[in-house]
Amino acid sequence: MLSMSNQFYDYITSLLIEFFRTNNIKPGDRFYLQLDNQFDVNNLISALEKLEVTSTFKYKHEQGEEYLTFSIPIGNTQLVVAFTSDFVKPDFLVTLRNLVGEQKDVWNNTSLISIVSEQLDSIQGGSSDLQKEGMPLHPNSIFANLKTDIETSKIPKVDKIVLIDNLENIRKDQSFQHITFFEFEDIFITLQKGAIDDQEYHKFGIFKDPDLDKFTGKDQIKRLTENRELFDFIKRVHDFGLGDDVYETKFLPEHSKELKSEEWKEILFQKVHKFHEDYKRTKKTKKVDFDTIKLTDKLKCWDKQQGESAAGRRKRNIIIFNPENKEEIELQLSFNFSGNVKSLSTEFLKIKDPFIKQISFDVKTKNIIGNIHTEKNKVTFVKFSYKHDDKVALGAEFNIAVIPIEPLILDHFKSKYSVE
Repeated sequence: MLSMSNQFYDYITSLLIEFFRTNNIKPGDRFYLQLDNQFDVNNLISALEKLEVTSTFKYKHEQGEEYLTFSIPIGNTQLVVAFTSDFVKPDFLVTLRNLVGEQKDVWNNTSLISIVSEQLDSIQGGSSDLQKEGMPLHPNSIFANLKTDIETSKIPKVDKIVLIDNLENIRKDQSFQHITFFEFEDIFITLQKGAIDDQEYHKFGIFKDPDLDKFTGKDQIKRLTENRELFDFIKRVHDFGLGDDVYETKFLPEHSKELKSEEWKEILFQKVHKFHEDYKRTKKTKKVDFDTIKLTDKLKCWDKQQGESAAGRRKRNIIIFNPENKEEIELQLSFNFSGNVKSLSTEFLKIKDPFIKQISFDVKTKNIIGNIHTEKNKVTFVKFSYKHDDKVALGAEFNIAVIPIEPLILDHFKSKYSVE
C-alpha cells in the first residue's frame, strides 16, 4: 500500500505530465526543478519512473561511461529525465542540457527535465524553471488546482473551510518568504484521506473547532484568525519553555495548567476560546486605583492630579511640607483594587534611577510604605510608579517634592502647581 507521502509525489508527477502534454512541448525544450535535498529528488524520480509509458534512455559520452536514465513520450518528443545522484553530479547535467539543445544522434527529438538538489546557475540558463510564475509547480498554480479539488470534494464542511483558509495563508506567505510546493503536502494528504484527523489539526496551525461552520463571512474569518493566534501563542510558550507569567498574559492561572499539558494540541477550540474570554472579562473588571496618601509626625501635604481624564488622575503631583527638616519622612500610599487582584506586588513598583537613594519601600497587601531621605534646607525630589501587571491603567505615577517650609507660604499656588 502506498504511503500518503508517496501519493503526494504521484500528485506532483501528474501535474507535471499534464502540463507537458497540455503545452505540447517540443524537441529541444529544457526544464529544471530544484528541490531541497536528494531525498526529495529520489522520491520524485521514483514517482516518474513508475509511469507505464517510460522507456530506458542510454547515452555514452565518447570519453566516459554509459549514462543510463529513462524518458517519457510527450507528443512528438521523448522527455529525458535527468537528475542528481551519488553517480551523477550537477556539472554532467549541464552537458546533457547542451546536447538536447543540439538535437543530434540519440538526442534527436528529445526534450529534458533536470531535477537537482542544489542550485546550479549553469543549468538554469537556457532552461525553464518549473516553479516560476505560470509553471505547474508555482504556488499559485498548485493553489488553483487544490482549491478546485477541495471545493468539489466530499470532505466535511468544517474541514473544507480549514483547508481553504490554510491555502489562502500559504499564498499570503509568498509576499515575505520563499515557499515551495511541499507547503501544500498536508492539504493534499487530507484530501486523499477524506477528512482531517482529530490529532492533525495542529498541522494547520489551529485547534479543532466543530462549531466553525456555524459562522459565516467576516465572523468565520475572525474566529479562524483568533484560533490561529491562540494556537500560535500556546505553541511558542511550549517551544521556548516560557513560564506561567507568559500564559497569564492571555489566560487565567487556573486554566494555564491544562494548556501546559502534553496533550494541549488536542483541546477543542471552544474550550480555549472560553478560557481566553474568561481572561478578558476578568481583565475588564480588574482595577488598581490609588486612593490616599498619609504622613506620620503630623506633616502636611498637597496631592493634586495631573488632569481630569483617567490618565490624568493616575499622575499625582505631591508636595510634602517639612518645616522642621526631618531627615526621614514616612508616607503610606493606599490603593483600592477589584477583579482578581489579591495584593500589590514589589515587582511592579519602579523607582526612576536618579531617585533610588532618596527612598525605600515596603509593599504590603493594599498599601505601600515609603521612607524618603531628605537633605537639610533643600528640596528633595522623588519619582516612582506602581503599575500592576506592568499595565499603565492599573496603578499610578508619583512625582513628589519635599520642601522645608510651611504650606502657607505657597498657598497661592495650591490649585495650579505641578512637580516636574
